[in-house]
Amino acid sequence: MAWLEQDRHGRLRLAFKYYDGGTYREPLGVAANKRTRVDAERLRATIQLELTAGTFDYARRFPNSSRVAELGLKPAQVHRSQSLQEFGASAWLAEKKTDVKRSTLIYYSEVFKAHVQNSEIGSKLLAEITDEDMNRWKLEMESKRTVQGEPLSTRRKNMALDVLSQILRLAKRRGLTQDKLLIDTKPFKSEENEGEVKPFSEEEIERLIGAALPWERSLLTVCFFTGMRRGEVFGLRWSSIFFDRERILVRSSLTRHGESSPKSKTSNRYVQMLPRVREELLKQRDRVKLRSEYVFPNREWKALNVNWVTKVLWPRIVKRAEVPYRPLMQTRHTYATLMLQKGAPIDWLQKQMGHRNLQMLIRHYWRWINPGELSRDALARLETVRTPSNQPHPDPTPSHFKATGEV
Repeated sequence: MAWLEQDRHGRLRLAFKYYDGGTYREPLGVAANKRTRVDAERLRATIQLELTAGTFDYARRFPNSSRVAELGLKPAQVHRSQSLQEFGASAWLAEKKTDVKRSTLIYYSEVFKAHVQNSEIGSKLLAEITDEDMNRWKLEMESKRTVQGEPLSTRRKNMALDVLSQILRLAKRRGLTQDKLLIDTKPFKSEENEGEVKPFSEEEIERLIGAALPWERSLLTVCFFTGMRRGEVFGLRWSSIFFDRERILVRSSLTRHGESSPKSKTSNRYVQMLPRVREELLKQRDRVKLRSEYVFPNREWKALNVNWVTKVLWPRIVKRAEVPYRPLMQTRHTYATLMLQKGAPIDWLQKQMGHRNLQMLIRHYWRWINPGELSRDALARLETVRTPSNQPHPDPTPSHFKATGEV
């Protein structure tokens, strides 16, 4: 039997009944929070299975524990000789196969191969990795360049850091790293002018839509005026569009790795159609004539190639429209900022975009929620706020004092 406990300092430890009948406790070296509890619970479940099956190896799980010497056990040093790249490929990715969606697993695998497996730290033995190695890896990431010769984005570098940290946390739980290794390294900081939200102006939107072919125009209209993620638009089916209710049901997403469920539970939602969106979807229905289940199919009436849309079609339209290039994902940000500027309620917008909570919306778009100054129309509306019937306030002096003059 194994269970989790929290010591008086708020740190997690694992408690379990060993084969000799005694209760043993091993600190996990992490503070108790939502994320660490998930990892710790997974370890607890694994050890519970090993104890039940009789395969639990104390020395392998906790090689640095004083209990190992007390029980006369010999640490399994062979496991500590694994390199980071070997452990990541054989243990970490194997565990992820049962934990995440297929598309997420492919994403993890790509980031691992590009930024961890082939890096200097990847060739080091787990037991030899130090904090200095982590710092050198961060410097290596800072020096990397994209195909276009640009530095990696902060978001991309932090994705790689997340993967590296996950691998090392798993290795530490299994006792394969140094006990004092600091895994929760500080994330990369954004450059002063680097930001995720770079919306298009209304003039740029019209120029982009005007530079598109008819079916492309319908695609861009849905991207710009629904707030749907690009994968949600690419994977949209006619069965999810309800013209009579003016709603779009979001229940799938098309990525370059295939079709998947939306990003989160709250991403499964209904989106209200603006009149402009409804009009363009009706035009697209006339073009497709139900020859495909997809709203925006390819020439064979099957799902679009995501890479072709984002890397070929979209740059071509942007160039034709002669507007500064931003990734297609900025159409979603544009919708959010545009709706806020038009006075849309933020709770309605949260549901439209499928955010988990209002905090996410506020964190990304707070600059557009409060414009700083009110328009003349808004000021005029505030001016009308007066007392009922615009009557002057009654004299508050009691009638008794009025009669006696005692005021």
